[in-house]
Amino acid sequence: MKKATTILAVVVSAFLLQAGCHSFNNTGESAQNNNSDTNRSPSDYRTDIYSYKQQSADSIKANQKLIDKFSKDISQDRKEINKEYKKTIDALEIRNNELKREIDDYTAEGKDKWDTFKVKFNKDMGDLNKSIKSLRDTTK
Repeated sequence: MKKATTILAVVVSAFLLQAGCHSFNNTGESAQNNNSDTNRSPSDYRTDIYSYKQQSADSIKANQKLIDKFSKDISQDRKEINKEYKKTIDALEIRNNELKREIDDYTAEGKDKWDTFKVKFNKDMGDLNKSIKSLRDTTK
């Protein structure tokens, strides 16, 4: 029963990550396509910042749950493999925390800077999600 619950949790987490990654990709494309949109008021982009920060926080939390699960799944049977696995997990956790810090520390400095930040952040989040998916796929 525990194994079934764990598998269900992984599947749900993977689905949430995939949905979050898709949202980030759509947001990034939207930001690139709307750079010339000057009809938006300053409060519009501030609202965008707020909702984007909330969405990012949700994805970062989902990433952290998967990273924590990977850490718990390390078995003591194959110590050499586990050392490399642990290094990878640690690197993912560090990058996840860096992204959390970046989004938390971002301050509104104008729509153009926001759009540039968002495109870069989307790319970084997408790269992290790919790394987590890759690790998950190699541990199956």
